[in-house]
Amino acid sequence: MKRIVTFTAALLSVITLSACGAKSATSDKTSSSSSSTSNTKLTTKNGHTAKMQDAIDKYNQVKVGSEYNKGKGGTSVEKVKAIYGNPDSTTHAKVEGTKEKSTVYNWKKVGNSKNGLTMSVEFYRGKTIFKSYSDYNEAQKISNTKYKTIKKGASYKSTLQKLGTPVAESVVNSGISGVIVTKYYNTSGKEILLTFANHSLLFKGMSR
Repeated sequence: MKRIVTFTAALLSVITLSACGAKSATSDKTSSSSSSTSNTKLTTKNGHTAKMQDAIDKYNQVKVGSEYNKGKGGTSVEKVKAIYGNPDSTTHAKVEGTKEKSTVYNWKKVGNSKNGLTMSVEFYRGKTIFKSYSDYNEAQKISNTKYKTIKKGASYKSTLQKLGTPVAESVVNSGISGVIVTKYYNTSGKEILLTFANHSLLFKGMSR
């Protein structure tokens, strides 16, 4: 549990920032790709525009492996680039407990050339060990009544079915447990953070 809490604390600080700030690393700009798309509004059945839904679907294709097992099970860097194209920027971060560095790819305005997602994927030895997105401006705001219905132990899947796609999300695999932190806003603009371990709700909180 101690390791889960450590990762949760780290992710809570990550998700309140843009995904580009996920690591305190030195930026190294790479050639920009045309990952952003036109601002055409094509609404799907669940209320998302088709292009933004496509961006979320692509995010869900990326699997997160364990940092402590050299990224085993994580989506390869080649496959991620095939999904998103070349990143808009690249950062590097030290891998805890080693002398090695990971590589973090960042994309901006994914799915919408004006108000698209900011996405980050971190790689260790060519495999994904962390992913996040932020700035999902089509997320629905959560009423206090609905917030109170979300109980500890609820599954990640059932929670998203109730609340919809989060404004932001970060995923990491500690080697013991997969940790997911999601962010929403309530109807008064207060920030809601939900932390899941092994797809079960561990913590919930709302800013004052």
